[in-house]
Amino acid sequence: MSYYVSGYYQEKAILKKDGHLFFMKCEEADAPSGTMVDGSAVLPISKLPEKEQLDIIQIYEKRENAKTINLG
Repeated sequence: MSYYVSGYYQEKAILKKDGHLFFMKCEEADAPSGTMVDGSAVLPISKLPEKEQLDIIQIYEKRENAKTINLG
């Protein structure tokens, strides 16, 4: 299964697939932002502590909303 690398948060790649957020621990050089990755080590962000989940949602939903507004 392929995931889009949206960016990084505290040494974790933040991935998107079908509008859902996932993460995996890896070096940025191994999965640069804007690329697609296949990963067996991918987990839903719900596996992270609540504060990290909220931070990631705030960052990556704002980023997505900004793209929509700019296209607007």
